[in-house]
Amino acid sequence: MADNARASSLEDLIDLLPTELHDDGARKRLRKLSRHLDALTAEVSGEVIVDRAALRQLIKDDEIFPPELHDRIEREAEGHLGKKLKDKGKGRSLSWHEMAAGDNPIEPVAPAQLRALGLDASTSVADARRILSERFPDLPDAILDADGPALRDIATRGLQHNRTVWDCVVAKLGFWAALGIFAAAGAFLIVGTATGPWGIPLAIWLIGVIGGGSAVIVANCVLNPNM
Repeated sequence: MADNARASSLEDLIDLLPTELHDDGARKRLRKLSRHLDALTAEVSGEVIVDRAALRQLIKDDEIFPPELHDRIEREAEGHLGKKLKDKGKGRSLSWHEMAAGDNPIEPVAPAQLRALGLDASTSVADARRILSERFPDLPDAILDADGPALRDIATRGLQHNRTVWDCVVAKLGFWAALGIFAAAGAFLIVGTATGPWGIPLAIWLIGVIGGGSAVIVANCVLNPNM
C-alpha cells in the first residue's frame, strides 16, 4: 500500500525539475502544494467531492497564495465548485491521481512518461525548452521563456481579471477543470518567487499534474482570460 501511495504522489514530479535552476525554497513549496492537492478530494456515498476543509487550508496557506488573494480565490472556488464543495466527514480521501482517474479533463502525465521524453533533473533548461516545444507546441512562449517575477505578474493579473482564469478554463474544459486552477495558480505564484527561467519547470510540473492539453489551455487562459 505504501508503494502505491508513493507512486501516485505528485511530489515525485519535483524530482524531475532541472537542477540547473537553484531554488530550494520554490521546490519545497511545490512539494507542499502537491500535498495539498493530494488531500483535496474524497469519495462520499459514491460521489467524488471537494473537501471544503482541505480546500480552505490550501487557499489560506500564505506559502502558496498571498493574503491579498485569499478572498478572491475563495469566492471563485465557491462559485465554480458549487455543490461539489462539501464536508468530507467519514468519506474516503482520494489522491490527486485517483480523482483524475474519473471522468474529467485532468489527465496527469506520469513521471515515467516525462522521463521517457527526456525530462529529468539532469536535463538542461535549454534541452527541456526544446523538448517541451516539440512535444507540446501550443504551450505559449510567454510562459516558457518567463522568469520568476514575470510569472508571478502574469498569474496575479489573471486571477484578478474581471473574467477570471476560472471562467476561461471552465468554459473550455468543463466543471472539474476548476480544480486544476488551484494547481496552476499556486504553482505560478510559487515559481514567481524564484530567479531564472522558471517557466520551464512550471510547464513540466503542470503537464505532470493536469496533462499536456489542459496545461496548454490553462497557460493561455492565465495569459488572456478573455480568450
